[in-house]
Amino acid sequence: MAEPDAVTATSHVAARVATPELLRHLVTDVLRQEAVRKRGGAVVIGVRAQPTWVGASITVDSHEVMVVPCASPLAMRVAFADHLPETGAARPSATIGPVLVLLTDVDETAVGDDVLARLVKPKLFGLDVWQTVKARLGVRRLDPALGEATNRWLAEALLDVPANETSIRNGSLSIDRAVDLVVAATFGLDHVSLEQLLLAAADPVALARFTSASDPVRTGLTATLTARFGPVGALVLGALLRGNGPDALAVGLAARAVVGHVAGSYAQARIEDLTGVAAPDDAAIEALASLAELAFTDLAATQVEATDALLAKADVWVRELQGPNPGSSTVLRSGFEARLSTLGRAVSALAAEIGKPGEIGKADDPVELDDRVSAIRTAVTSLQAHRETNRPTWRTRAEGAVLAARLALWLASGRPGDPADLAAASTGYRDQGAWVDWARRRVFAGDSNEELAAAQRAVGAAADIRRSEENRHFAELLARSTKHDDPGADIGDALPVESVIDAVVLPLAKTVPVLLVVLDGCGLPSFLELAPQFRSRGLLEFGPNGDRRVGVAALPTVTEVSRTSLLAGKLRTGNQADEKREFAAHPGLAALPGAAPVVFHAADLRSEGGAALPAIVRNALGPAGPRVVAAVVNTIDDQLARGTFAAAHRIEDLGSLPWLLAHAIDNGRAVVITADHGHVLGIDVDGRGAAAIGGEGGERWRMADRAPTDDEVVVVGQRVLLGDARGVLMPWHDVLRYAGYHGGYHGGATPDEVLVPLSVYLPAGIEPPSDWDQVVAAAPAWWDLAAPAMVEPAPESVPESAPEPKRPAARKKVEPAENQGALFAAAESSAVPAAGASDAPRHEASGASTGAAGAPVPAVPPWVSALLASDVFKVQLGALGRAKPTPERVTSTLVVLAVRGGVASFSTIADATSMSLTRVSPFVATLTRLLNVDGYPILTVDHGGQEVRLDIALARTQFLAES
Repeated sequence: MAEPDAVTATSHVAARVATPELLRHLVTDVLRQEAVRKRGGAVVIGVRAQPTWVGASITVDSHEVMVVPCASPLAMRVAFADHLPETGAARPSATIGPVLVLLTDVDETAVGDDVLARLVKPKLFGLDVWQTVKARLGVRRLDPALGEATNRWLAEALLDVPANETSIRNGSLSIDRAVDLVVAATFGLDHVSLEQLLLAAADPVALARFTSASDPVRTGLTATLTARFGPVGALVLGALLRGNGPDALAVGLAARAVVGHVAGSYAQARIEDLTGVAAPDDAAIEALASLAELAFTDLAATQVEATDALLAKADVWVRELQGPNPGSSTVLRSGFEARLSTLGRAVSALAAEIGKPGEIGKADDPVELDDRVSAIRTAVTSLQAHRETNRPTWRTRAEGAVLAARLALWLASGRPGDPADLAAASTGYRDQGAWVDWARRRVFAGDSNEELAAAQRAVGAAADIRRSEENRHFAELLARSTKHDDPGADIGDALPVESVIDAVVLPLAKTVPVLLVVLDGCGLPSFLELAPQFRSRGLLEFGPNGDRRVGVAALPTVTEVSRTSLLAGKLRTGNQADEKREFAAHPGLAALPGAAPVVFHAADLRSEGGAALPAIVRNALGPAGPRVVAAVVNTIDDQLARGTFAAAHRIEDLGSLPWLLAHAIDNGRAVVITADHGHVLGIDVDGRGAAAIGGEGGERWRMADRAPTDDEVVVVGQRVLLGDARGVLMPWHDVLRYAGYHGGYHGGATPDEVLVPLSVYLPAGIEPPSDWDQVVAAAPAWWDLAAPAMVEPAPESVPESAPEPKRPAARKKVEPAENQGALFAAAESSAVPAAGASDAPRHEASGASTGAAGAPVPAVPPWVSALLASDVFKVQLGALGRAKPTPERVTSTLVVLAVRGGVASFSTIADATSMSLTRVSPFVATLTRLLNVDGYPILTVDHGGQEVRLDIALARTQFLAES
């Protein structure tokens, strides 16, 4: 054998345990010696090792090698007799005969000359571990540090590293590379990081590999990796060494709840007991928590089924550690619950400030009210940062909490004056009240979190009172308007349902085929949830001047009146047969070229097996079908009787609607979405409910054969198609009914029942009328809940090219083209945006630069400037071709998102960029293409909430290569 190098010379250990790997290497070296090959015959090799062997023979170069442990010279002589031919003497031969290895820990001087004489060499060979390592890994040189006593464990560990899975650069094995190889082999990792070790600790297979390693290997790994990874490494490896590896990840996730409260706490003692690390401090615990959250993110992306059990275990540890701040976790259920509680307390605190409807309880202290509003915004931002907010399990709860916060901000905004006429009331309900009613419905469902539930009750009750007052005034205006000879004269842009065919459907049908969808029972609050979903199905909404119109139901607001009038194109009552006949006979529709117009009701839309729609419906929507096809989707109306409303309205849940839309798009049809009437839910408030009043009529209307109560109005006129000359009684309060309790009702005088959607959607390739523009229905200001947080960078951190803050320019009437400008220059990337949303809390800091509304103008965060100057951004920008947004708008949008915690409404972005609201939607669509590198959701758009969300951490990672 070759003489040992410096490492080998210091690594011989007497009486080492022989392993198959070590013996194969030794026997190979012996058998390949020229003298042994020439002599041939039996080969006996004496090895200084512990006289223990478990297993059978081994094979080396096609030779079977018998291994015999020998505790004494006598045992060695017996081995000769038992395993060698004749007397054990070697016989000259051209080939090597039997190969025998004798393992003994007897000192060579005590073996005996007769025994030594029979060995292939008259000595005992040592087991050279490092030579074996070099041979099996193809290494020529070893790091001298491997020879240090503290690193000897690596030699044994490296023997378990698969030789064909290593890559040794330059033929040299460094100590760091050696450790990485052992860690990867021990835990089954493809790369070595503390994050991967933490995940391995929670993996039963990887943990079993570590547990089965020898004590020296486990101890050596722990000491070496602790030195490499520092205090947090000591916690992870300490837990592994103590057999607490399965708890390490869960404890790390729970540790977030104790950060800042570690010193002298029970949690400190408990973590010390788990890891063996004496008195871990806040810095180490916080590092462990951050590491665990990073590891959990990777785990959740690849092993979804393992996450729920892990989270449950971590929540148990939060209680075990007596974590005082569970809300600090962005992944644990306890953190989600704590953030719900925080939001609930903030909403309750604001509700306590609100006195009578429309008034502020402490009007002489507006600063305190601003503080309450700011607390809500901060709590919402915190809640939306939690993982559970976007997961199906608890998304509905998070949405309900956010809607409660929006109701609170609506209440705090004060009540405007009563509208002067039905037109103003209708516009006000479209722009404000419908959003309120959307929130009220969801808030009424409540929550299992007691603090949030209490807040929802408080804010919901206050909202009910104010909305009831608004409903009363709307009903009074409706009654006054209906009495006129021309009841449509004072409803402004709203359109009576009986005019929808003549005013909307027919003009469209002269240039493009039309599908008219009647969502029976769909009021404006329900439609607000559905409207943005049409975009994801390939439909864009258009309207005159970009405005969304609404329809006005015929009265009372029941199907036999309003739906028949809608489909007949004139005021009349009827049933489905009447609707089919009147629709086909409508003069304007009948005059269109092609087949006669047709309407399909629920029974007509039920398909035969294996088809989404019946053949007759598919054919009608095809190129040879009628110019105008109508379809009545009854899902919402049917739910009223059954009380089966889902937490949120979704297109895919509305019966045949998804397939109707798909066929319309495939066949180039414009889609008109409307309804015959809306509805109110079956909710009992203030002792109201089924009214103990007799008389003739429906669930929400009665013949006017008596004087109205305080909750009713008398409605009479040509648009009132039931009752007699005295008209009908219709309740303005949304909980009054004249029937038994069920899911919901219609027939009354609330705007939720009277006002219906009237929206036109066009698929790609169909040009809108010349005076139409894309509709962007902006949410009210109080809907925007992003927490504005001003960025105050240190002076030296501001790029030299950044201009001085200045007041935002006034909104321009003429906009520059969206593709204006080429690549962004470095100086341009520092442009300062306009002020944020007008509903942001006030800032009183003296000396701050302010915008036109008195709000501070935020400085450009350094990371935004760096992002815009990055190579990745330039590549993304180049991929857009000519459709590049202006540099000023991109900068302004990123800054306003940054200072608002990553969330901004469409209206906020419009203000920040001096852009019309109708241009925001296509602008952010382009911005999404620009920023979402490799498909990562850096920028997301919530069309329902009219919000844009920026994942700042992900943006920094993708553009600035930050970890």
